Amino acid sequence: MDVIEKLIAGHREVREREDFARKLFAAIDNEAFFWDNALQVEGFFAKEIKEHFEIEEQVLFPLLHKILPQDKLAALDGIEKEHAPIMARFAEFEQIVKQHTRFPSKSTREYFVKVCGEMLELVSAHAHREDRELFSLLRSVFGSAHYKELEEAYFAYIEKK
Repeated sequence: MDVIEKLIAGHREVREREDFARKLFAAIDNEAFFWDNALQVEGFFAKEIKEHFEIEEQVLFPLLHKILPQDKLAALDGIEKEHAPIMARFAEFEQIVKQHTRFPSKSTREYFVKVCGEMLELVSAHAHREDRELFSLLRSVFGSAHYKELEEAYFAYIEKK
């Protein structure tokens, strides 16, 4: 699978993982296993949000800043700016999990569920915007030299991990 296909597949995976997360949320109603599932949900968001955004920010976006025409950079900037509020929500979510493991409460549990739902909405809207705006733009300006540069940047990123 080439790098562009991998990035696009990551967006499809978000939708599939959203279904998986909903199943985890259903399991949250089972008090005995709630925090085991909470840690699984936290791991899901860490992988699907943090890792995905990191790849975009360190691999894809720098290249796009170099090759996109000036009149198309605003769309890229708008997409990039969406990462910060999603990451802020994720940081809040991580604190909820830590707080509840120390001081369990029903209100923390309810807040956890609420924030999970909000994060799924944010991530879904963001992925949809990237699918609609970013990847169609990418296909229109991306040449073989850009593709090679993206691939090299991606594999250099993976090696650093």
